[in-house]
Amino acid sequence: MARVLLADDDPAARLTLQTVLEAGGYQVDAAASAAEAVSLLDESEYELVLTDLAMESPEAGLKVLAHAHRE
Repeated sequence: MARVLLADDDPAARLTLQTVLEAGGYQVDAAASAAEAVSLLDESEYELVLTDLAMESPEAGLKVLAHAHRE
């Protein structure tokens, strides 16, 4: 089962996407902020990262993606 990290500060969007992904058979970890997403990235590996690009700041989602892409 593929693991997905979902990061979005909008609770309705986060819950909707999480529900759809889980119904599709994905294991989903959800984060409400960029900081929470980065913390989850430090703890686990994900096959896919879905993020709102502008959460608490305009560049928050880009920080999450940069952290996910680190080697």
